Amino acid sequence: MARRILIAGHRGYKSKEIENTFAAFQRAVREQVDFAEFDVMQTRDGVPVIFHDRVINRLLNGKGFLKNFTIAELKKMHYADGQEILTLEEYCQKIGRNIRPLLEIKARGVEESVLRLLKQYDLEAGVIIQSFDAHSLRRCYQISPELPYALNIGPLFNLGPVGDKLRLNSIIARLEFLQLLSRVPVTYIHPDGPFVYDAFISYARAQEKRVILGARRVWAYIPKLLQWGVEIVNCDNPAHIRQVIKAHWGNNIQCEPKIE
Repeated sequence: MARRILIAGHRGYKSKEIENTFAAFQRAVREQVDFAEFDVMQTRDGVPVIFHDRVINRLLNGKGFLKNFTIAELKKMHYADGQEILTLEEYCQKIGRNIRPLLEIKARGVEESVLRLLKQYDLEAGVIIQSFDAHSLRRCYQISPELPYALNIGPLFNLGPVGDKLRLNSIIARLEFLQLLSRVPVTYIHPDGPFVYDAFISYARAQEKRVILGARRVWAYIPKLLQWGVEIVNCDNPAHIRQVIKAHWGNNIQCEPKIE
């Protein structure tokens, strides 16, 4: 029987639309992507908004730290295609239950507002909440311990093939796991980047952590999907990654939209 792996659109559908915008989420919905992955920051007046960078310069026609602007000020700025920044509440209203949210908290202090909006719009059943910040995850867990959480993990240290041969990577993996996850109440790990390695994933799975594969260099890890027990693949171009998975794994992995 084919193993089913779910697909998440990184920042909505980053390869085809401006990231974290309504258009990106619309495309993900149209293509029946399983999750919309996106980032939540907080404005000066405490409004959760969907935006990745701490500064607005790269994406909006303005300059400065996002946290220094009110929502009214940000709404006067625009992306290159004329779209406005989305608030989390607008996402809940316009996208809602059309696609599951893989929501990354990027700013401390926004946790209560995020959880309140998810509850208000009845989106708790499908959400996974993630962050690089263990403090934010612990705060969310204190408020809503019933929800699934994921720790985003950046570069991991290992000794490469030499470390595998000498079995040192297994020791390093345990130490890294304890450092990163010993006091973080998460169901999933979400490693991202070019330094993911077998020993770390193996040890994390032995500790009953489930695996989301991060967006950077995701194509390079397609051969590892079954070995690592990956459940969700987060990617910039879901249509392309579905094709790559199909080409490599054939009927062993099912990642196409379910036919109702």
